[in-house]
Amino acid sequence: AEGPMSLYDQILLTRLRRRVEEGIVRWWEPWVGRLAASTDIVHDAKDRSIFLAEGRVRRNWASDEVRLEARYEYREENNEKTVDMIKGTGLWRHDISKRFFGSYRPLLERDRVNSNGFQPFPYVLLQQQVGAGVHLLRREKIKLRAGVAENFFNVWAINDDAKSYEHIESAFFEAELALPWRITVTERGVWYYAIKDATQGWENEFEFSKKLTDSLSLGLRHEFRRNNPDSRVQDYERLRLLIGYDF
Repeated sequence: AEGPMSLYDQILLTRLRRRVEEGIVRWWEPWVGRLAASTDIVHDAKDRSIFLAEGRVRRNWASDEVRLEARYEYREENNEKTVDMIKGTGLWRHDISKRFFGSYRPLLERDRVNSNGFQPFPYVLLQQQVGAGVHLLRREKIKLRAGVAENFFNVWAINDDAKSYEHIESAFFEAELALPWRITVTERGVWYYAIKDATQGWENEFEFSKKLTDSLSLGLRHEFRRNNPDSRVQDYERLRLLIGYDF
């Protein structure tokens, strides 16, 4: 049997543990993010209940920015599920120069009860956007960007073997504003245009956020999506009030 640990070994173990902890802290400190939730229960002509939870993190380097976001949304109408969605998005933006950048933006979405006006079509959507753009304005409190991108859409049906693939061109615009009274405004709009058949689609997300304390925030978000390349995939327009914890 091994004997008790010597004082020298205890000192080495303590130093090793301290270095690991310091390394973890140094790695995590540059990441910032938010955990948010929203819920709504309505009783009128229909009984509706909505629940949303999400988390997002972001980190910046000298020439790169990485963002990750995960979201879960659940809706019921008269005790029947109408939305049961998990959505994950990412972003990697790399500055090619002070004015130009490249970006990669993946999206994974799974809706288990979508119908969208058709027969029920639970689906998994994978979208990958590869783009390039220009910094229109790049100041500490105001950032404006615009660019073009190629989008690759893959859709799989959950209940059968149906699947589809499309690649669509797009143009996008992004804005980030830091206003007085600890208010931030962000917006991202995308216009999709398929050159091969001249079809169009739109997607936009606008968010107004107010920090109540260093760690508590209140946000209002409006988002919509129209004419996804696969018409069976859910279109939507939503306005939400979010309560978030910032870290």
